[in-house]
Amino acid sequence: MSIRQTYYRRYRIWSAPSYRSFVATVWPPDSSMPLTDAITSSLAEGETALIGRVRAYIDATETAREAAKRKLSTKRAKATPGRNVLPGPSRRQ
Repeated sequence: MSIRQTYYRRYRIWSAPSYRSFVATVWPPDSSMPLTDAITSSLAEGETALIGRVRAYIDATETAREAAKRKLSTKRAKATPGRNVLPGPSRRQ
């Protein structure tokens, strides 16, 4: 029973078999702390299924991060009112 270390999208992945399953711990890029949840697969599913789950998790995390970056970069500033526009409620009824 040995720990295997691999990398995917700069994430460090440690995987090892336990007595009932395979367990993987994932470290984000440039981090000394692993993610809080371990990812597991049964012995019947095998280590290939475990690595597939880890990659899917990393892909989902990166997609969410990229979407958040795009959302922040596409926010537009509110238009400033014209010089002759009075603040307050609209006069339309």
